[in-house]
Amino acid sequence: MSQSLSPVSRSVLALLTTLACAGAGLSLWLGLGISLLLARGSTVTHLLPWQRPMLLVTVILIALSLPVFWHRHARVSWRIPGSAVALLTIVFIVLLWALLGRDDIAHSRWILFAGAAVCIGCIAIPMCIAPALPIAGRFSSALIPLQLILALLAGGSILFAQLALKWPGHQMATIPIPILTLLAAVASALLLMWWYGHGGLVPPKRHRWRWTVLGLVFLMPLAIAAVTFFRPGLAHLVWPLAALFILGGIFLQNCLLLTETD
Repeated sequence: MSQSLSPVSRSVLALLTTLACAGAGLSLWLGLGISLLLARGSTVTHLLPWQRPMLLVTVILIALSLPVFWHRHARVSWRIPGSAVALLTIVFIVLLWALLGRDDIAHSRWILFAGAAVCIGCIAIPMCIAPALPIAGRFSSALIPLQLILALLAGGSILFAQLALKWPGHQMATIPIPILTLLAAVASALLLMWWYGHGGLVPPKRHRWRWTVLGLVFLMPLAIAAVTFFRPGLAHLVWPLAALFILGGIFLQNCLLLTETD
């Protein structure tokens, strides 16, 4: 089905998919963090000037999934379910954003409900996008966990970059490294499993773009993130750069997904 896509159309669809899944991943991290803090009785008032605008950014990013579901080459059977999940998730994000503006924020059970609903919706969005994509060849269910972990990795990298920019310091510079390592390792393992069933990585020259994806998603982000152990003062530069590498790798993988036939 993707063979009829023009190169420009493939690139646009891959970009929309990358941004929508990154928005879902970022919103999942935000919703989870807010809910856990409130469940422990912690106040998040000092975080509101940062959290609320970020939630609105995720609304814009998640809305980009709608053109993906309604693309003329997308699988028709996923248009209504995917759009419904995306719109409901947006509604709950806006609800969470509004509730965070209330004076009794630390005692509102509705925030926990909205946060949980946002998390569920953000998990469902990449799982709906995966089967909706007009991929080359036959669809495999292995694509669903792959898209989900890539969304978590993309959202997490954006979150870590924002934290490094907002709160510079040694502690904030190095805390995300174990989380990034785990997410990148799982994402790389799922990528290898997917490629194993679709031509593998050998010969390297033929599959050089797959090796590039692996480098962008795993090797480069971890290599530059390790710099923060020795130079934590560079975290405000390192983490945004790591996020760009990861987003670039995911975008390239989505382009390959819509192009490769083996």
